[in-house]
Amino acid sequence: MEKHPKNPKALLYCSVWPDEGTDFSLESQSVELQTYCLMNGLDVIDIISDVGPHVKGKIRAGMERLLAKAMQEGVGHIVIQDVGRVGRDSREVMTFLRETFDVNRTEIHISAWKISTASAECARLLAMAGEIFTLDQPRAAQEPVVRSEKYRIKPLWVKLFGMLQDERYAELLIKALFQLKDTVNLTEKEYLAVHGGYDHLNMFRALGFRIKGEKTDNTKLVADVLIRYWDKLKLHLSADLHRIIEGSETGAVL
Repeated sequence: MEKHPKNPKALLYCSVWPDEGTDFSLESQSVELQTYCLMNGLDVIDIISDVGPHVKGKIRAGMERLLAKAMQEGVGHIVIQDVGRVGRDSREVMTFLRETFDVNRTEIHISAWKISTASAECARLLAMAGEIFTLDQPRAAQEPVVRSEKYRIKPLWVKLFGMLQDERYAELLIKALFQLKDTVNLTEKEYLAVHGGYDHLNMFRALGFRIKGEKTDNTKLVADVLIRYWDKLKLHLSADLHRIIEGSETGAVL
């Protein structure tokens, strides 16, 4: 893959949660992050902030603006104070740090850690954290890969895999999956694929693009999850969409 040198343009992201009161302000974060950029030769082009709670599984409004601006303007650096500014769910934070940006184009700086995602040390820390997360669901994480391969030869899996490549269906399918909540057991890779896929879908929509032809390993993992929980998931689909999917057991939908 061709590598693109990062430019010095930086976006700062500040956030405050409702229970933090006045002790932790957007202004104090902004000053700290601008100082960090000055010390590291980064050019601040904008400061984007979020205040208040967010809905689990959805990008906060400020973060969505940040993602769109980073893509549109080719920003080389995103600077945050600490990982708790991104989210309060550990897996959501991991998804942001490991999956949101191509490290060859955009790196995320964590000023409190004095580290960025482009460093070897950060990659090592994230890999270690990923191993710890797999302990939360040992049975799901240890299931043999052969099970996924068995699913992937089924006509229903092929159809779902095809539908995930079109935003009209992908959003509906993943939203239905979110409705199952705690009844779904996912491996670490499956979790990142599902949540990261939904975040990217929203990001591309914000930029005015449509996803098409995303035949990646992550898409395959999401299809694995959909077919594994299909009997429960289909109850959360509209009758028309249900008929489209199960009306024929062969071929692609489009």
